Amino acid sequence: MVAFNRQVNALGGVEGDVEYQRAFDAILALIAERFLTPGWRFFARFQLTECERQITKQVGIIDKRIYEVVDSYYNEAGEISDNILEGDQTMTGLFLEAAKQEGRTCDKKFLRDMVLNISVAGRDTLGSALTSCIQYLCDHPEWQAKLTAEALEVFNGHTQEALTFDDVDGRSPVAEAVFMETLRLNPAAPYNERYCAKEVTF
Repeated sequence: MVAFNRQVNALGGVEGDVEYQRAFDAILALIAERFLTPGWRFFARFQLTECERQITKQVGIIDKRIYEVVDSYYNEAGEISDNILEGDQTMTGLFLEAAKQEGRTCDKKFLRDMVLNISVAGRDTLGSALTSCIQYLCDHPEWQAKLTAEALEVFNGHTQEALTFDDVDGRSPVAEAVFMETLRLNPAAPYNERYCAKEVTF
């Protein structure tokens, strides 16, 4: 919802959304096979192996879902709709609004790449960070107890609907310390790669 104002029901619900999540998992496993396959770029170009054919299939599933999000920002004339952007506080909406103010145009392929980047960033890094955090809390039950006590104090008297960021801002030093130490010991994204989509001049 925060990324592009759309519920993907990652834990169940709409079958198409679950398929979208499964495609991510499948691609991660398939890409790992490439490290064991010399010349995979050649195989990928001509779709010579089952691995590369499956990658293409799973990317198609992801693209179908992402382009549904991308298309929702365009009107019938193929232009980004001002009516849709108005009041849109999602990451995608804010990005498009900033691009509009700067006079930059965003074609659907560019927007697709941006939405996919947000999806991957919010999915894998959060999953990795929470996995490490839970592991450390299991290894250090004393911190588990401190975190539980703090959570009970902060959330006391609140329902999920009533709780806001202001309710927890500055009142969760233990939680912040636990998360920061987790990321220090196990960075969710220890390295990253970038490729130029076109020639640039510095």
